[in-house]
Amino acid sequence: MNPNHEFLPFDRESFYNSLANSYCSGKDVSLKNQAKNLYRYLDFLGCKSLLVEKQYVDHDFIDDYTAYYAKCFRQYDRFCKRIHCFRATKDVVFEHCRQIFDLFHLAEEIELRGAYLGFVIARPLPDAVIGRTLLSHFEEECDDNPTRRRLFPCARDYQPYIDGMNLPIESLAFQEQDTVLAACATTALWSAFHSLSPENSTPVPSPAEITRSATGSFSTGRAIPSSGLTIQEICQAIKTIGLEPELLEVRPETPLLSALYAYVAGGIPAILVLRVGDDFHAVTVAGFSLDETEIFVNESNPHAQNGYVVKTFGLRIEKFYVHDDQAGPFSRLEPSETDYSSTPQDERPELNHLKFTETYDPDTGLSVTYEPYAVIFPVYHKLRVPLISVMEGIESFQEFLSILLETPPLQDLFVWNIRVAKLNAYKKAILETDSLSSGQRGRALITSMPKYMWQCECYCGPLKLFEILIDATDMKRSFNFHHLVFYSTEFEQVVSGSLQDETVSQIIVATGNEHYRDFLEKALSTG
Repeated sequence: MNPNHEFLPFDRESFYNSLANSYCSGKDVSLKNQAKNLYRYLDFLGCKSLLVEKQYVDHDFIDDYTAYYAKCFRQYDRFCKRIHCFRATKDVVFEHCRQIFDLFHLAEEIELRGAYLGFVIARPLPDAVIGRTLLSHFEEECDDNPTRRRLFPCARDYQPYIDGMNLPIESLAFQEQDTVLAACATTALWSAFHSLSPENSTPVPSPAEITRSATGSFSTGRAIPSSGLTIQEICQAIKTIGLEPELLEVRPETPLLSALYAYVAGGIPAILVLRVGDDFHAVTVAGFSLDETEIFVNESNPHAQNGYVVKTFGLRIEKFYVHDDQAGPFSRLEPSETDYSSTPQDERPELNHLKFTETYDPDTGLSVTYEPYAVIFPVYHKLRVPLISVMEGIESFQEFLSILLETPPLQDLFVWNIRVAKLNAYKKAILETDSLSSGQRGRALITSMPKYMWQCECYCGPLKLFEILIDATDMKRSFNFHHLVFYSTEFEQVVSGSLQDETVSQIIVATGNEHYRDFLEKALSTG
């Protein structure tokens, strides 16, 4: 066995001591919110044992060490510890490792993979000891509520190794800010870049590199030590790696839940900037839990001058799972509606409708309530059409359908699942679905489509009626409805019959909606 390995049972003392170093004792570690939340999270996942690599070279810490710590008068250690976590007991993990490394029984590797929960890097620093961390996310099923599902579209596959033994895991990298090379916005960007790197072939710079690239052209002060990033600097860091920042400032009319759902469900993490008093905080949104029905009536201020009448799946979000460097990986951020009863009438339009609460320490009840300030999505440069334009188009199409079908407004009847869709993933899903006729499926598969689209599925109750694909690579000021697929034969027949009504056709022409009519007629003629 490797003398660099140490096997421990999973308990509070062992876990906190494994994170400790000569500058930060196990008792000091036990007082940190991040360490306590990591322990609770691993306990929830069923962790039973730890395998500690006592001397480990972490590439992120080495970059930071070279940039700052190596130049300190005090001699900081450049080696970290890597703490692997398993569902199996210490004796079982030890025996599996003995069989693999001493007896070369490689079949044992498969058994160990099933028990693997990920790892935590322990940095040799006086306070910010939690480095690069990869832990399994929550299961999709919610035991306390069968109508809700947890989804982590921004997680990705990682391939960590222990002495040549591969232990794959689906996760999203997390680390604690050290307040020297990285503040909360830097670590939020770092996690987001991890999510996007495989899809866009973009690099994942170290926290020190992110801080330097963000502050190089804008900052009037020192880049390092870092005192935090402005929104402009966050956007600059995103541009540095070849992506574009889609900035959404949170105003009274902002459909924030719809926006967070639409991008995150499409695999694009969000940098959510929150405000508490005069302070600001940034977290990375990696996933959410979704109910079968709407939890929120509104997501924008009902007193705002300009709101949206499109109901989306964002109203079904019960909580977000965020990487918060002050709390831990996959922390729960719960949205709630603002109570305006004590707010003067003339001030209500100035406020956003939502607030977010995060529990830092369940033992003490320590929690923080934030106001949303802005959200930034790092997007591929060809994803040009923003969600707001899409919602405006869907709102207009929804009004057109009410004219076509001669019905009252459909805003309370229709619910839209709007999200970013990538071409290959979309066609793979079409190929595997059994909800379409062979004609509809075949047409969707052979139709030439852009690399990025907005997939807009229209539901009436639990029934999916149709979906519209909007070209996300087009211009905002163009008719960018690209493709339509009917999932309900009955609804398709109703639309077809209405288009043939001469009176309705005259109304469509009078209201200037011929482009929607032509779009539907093309879909029906090739179906």
